[in-house]
Amino acid sequence: MMANPLSLAAGSLRHSISIDQRTTTTDSFGQPVDNWASVLVTRASIEMASERELYSAGMFTSQVTHIITIRWPGILVQIKPGMRVRFGAHTYTIQAVDNVSERSRVLRLFVLEINGSE
Repeated sequence: MMANPLSLAAGSLRHSISIDQRTTTTDSFGQPVDNWASVLVTRASIEMASERELYSAGMFTSQVTHIITIRWPGILVQIKPGMRVRFGAHTYTIQAVDNVSERSRVLRLFVLEINGSE
């Protein structure tokens, strides 16, 4: 029997994450400055989906794709591609958002973590 995608197992949301949105302000010289503002702090499940290593511009870069599952935060918080997720020392860029079964109960965030090594 297939698990219900709208139900979350007890204890599965064990990670505390922050979802941030890019904001732009101007500095004292009138130049735009990008900042990140938190729009949601919530509990989540984080699962690795794929990983690959690339060699570009003389350095290795690993791209790790994860799926982050959260409860639907309500209509006041709009989570969109381009936002970022912070979890501890990890930062993920949201690539796509899936409102599971279009029921507004569970969101799956398809994210990309990029780590470069010197």
